[in-house]
Amino acid sequence: MSAPESSLSTRFIKLEPLAGPPIESFTIAGDKPCSLGRQGICDVQLPDRTVSRRHAVVSFKDDVWFMTDLESRHGTYINGVRLEVNTPTRIGEGNLIRLGPWTFRVRTSESAPSTLPTTNDVASSSHRVQRVPKQELKTVPHQERLNLLIEFAGALPAAKDEKTLGQAMIQVVVRGTSFARAAWIRKRGADVELLGYHGPGGAEAPSTSFAFSRSLLNAAEQSKGMVRLSSESQQNPTHSMMDLGIHSAICIPVFIDETIDSFLYLDARAQEGAGQTARVESDSAAFCDAVGRIVGPALGNLNRRHTEEQNEEILREVQAAGSAQKLLLPPPHGQLGQFAYYMRLRPGRIVAGDLFNIVELPGGKVAAYLGDVAGKGVGAAINMATTQTMLDIKLRESLDPAVALNAVNQVISRQLPDGKFVSLWCGVFDAQNGIVRFVDAGHGHWLMRTGTYKPQRVTVEGGTLLGVAPETPYVAEQRPFPVGSRLILFSDGVVEQPAPDGEQFGLDRMIDTLAAADSTDAEINGIFDALKKFAGTSALADDVTVASIERREGSTAGL
Repeated sequence: MSAPESSLSTRFIKLEPLAGPPIESFTIAGDKPCSLGRQGICDVQLPDRTVSRRHAVVSFKDDVWFMTDLESRHGTYINGVRLEVNTPTRIGEGNLIRLGPWTFRVRTSESAPSTLPTTNDVASSSHRVQRVPKQELKTVPHQERLNLLIEFAGALPAAKDEKTLGQAMIQVVVRGTSFARAAWIRKRGADVELLGYHGPGGAEAPSTSFAFSRSLLNAAEQSKGMVRLSSESQQNPTHSMMDLGIHSAICIPVFIDETIDSFLYLDARAQEGAGQTARVESDSAAFCDAVGRIVGPALGNLNRRHTEEQNEEILREVQAAGSAQKLLLPPPHGQLGQFAYYMRLRPGRIVAGDLFNIVELPGGKVAAYLGDVAGKGVGAAINMATTQTMLDIKLRESLDPAVALNAVNQVISRQLPDGKFVSLWCGVFDAQNGIVRFVDAGHGHWLMRTGTYKPQRVTVEGGTLLGVAPETPYVAEQRPFPVGSRLILFSDGVVEQPAPDGEQFGLDRMIDTLAAADSTDAEINGIFDALKKFAGTSALADDVTVASIERREGSTAGL
């Protein structure tokens, strides 16, 4: 199914490295699948022995990004969950992807997180930042803080999302220390992404002039441990720190599977009233370190649970849509008058929105159509059923594909959600006049052949997608369709099916496969066999529907 150009050309994701050998961030465009692996032919090369030659592929379909493991030796992980091989799994903003020694964070084009600057105090104050000694972190917090830790750990399983977990973490460190400020942040270039905040007076957001200490963040990241900054060790505080007014601060990295995910940042500043005299108690470091160690696994479990729930939701939607498809499909083969057909549909692992039907009309005519509804799951299935029901009625009333599509387009243009559409080929076969009249509404996936000749593409004017432009009328075209002719309709899932290295099956392979077949059933079964061999799996990436319609002598010939 062809989407409007703007929907793909502006979509991209970025993978930012968090751990592993030095490597630059890279951006993936949504116009074609992107392969990742050790082999030089991959779009993104990851040179490490633990990365397979063709390890994984990232693809974009129906406004959703997916990652597929290509039977890699050591696996591909999203939020700690190992992917099932050859099974597309949804990825989105903030997800952690692990391939070999690298861990990447997903950044999407839609994401616009709130960010705050960091003050560039590295050169002037890095010598004032120190790693908190391990011995100090072994200090047992006094009973009040110990009770807070127990309460905090008990509340974490109830956290439904990252925001809820972050709020709980910030509240417990504010209650357990005398710091005036607590923030949960992620580094994002020279700035930080603010995940949660508690400031003086209970403020839920810092002022626009607020900035974090870059030296503190860098030290925590480089040492992979808790660090602190204290003005007590310097009789002459640096200019940058004087500007910020910070007299005490600590920063604790939060780990997920040995990779730094984020930071817990606390500081007290001279201009904040109580913060002028506040001092960090001797066991605050141990308390905050314990909070960070508790949060990491809880955040990892939350991410894993979210990934598993998303995969289960996709599976449920596709199964429900598949059931709707089966109810609306005609028998897999049959003959209506002089026109015999053979068709197969296999639901994919990502979307479910193909529609096909062949119906007998008055006067010895036969109508057939094949299309693809944009979207996935139950929503696509409902749109598919609506379109098919209206189209069947209008074809029987008018006996003309253009009249039928014009009527249907007026209705579904009002009903389809914004950005959704239907690509469709619809034709009426006329045995008496030896022609087929048709409208190609943005579909484009069909071929014609006569006898043993190689299938050929047909050049047509075509029309726009259904549901996009209700004011633009469809105009029918026609071609001769003598005895022995066959017309092959197929969905975009055929030509766009990727191989393990990301290469698509393509139209040329389809034509070559069809050329070797001498009957409708041989054509269709040959295509499915070739697709399975090309993909290296029977779990195809998208819905695949193929139908072959042949005109035969008389009206009683069998398949």
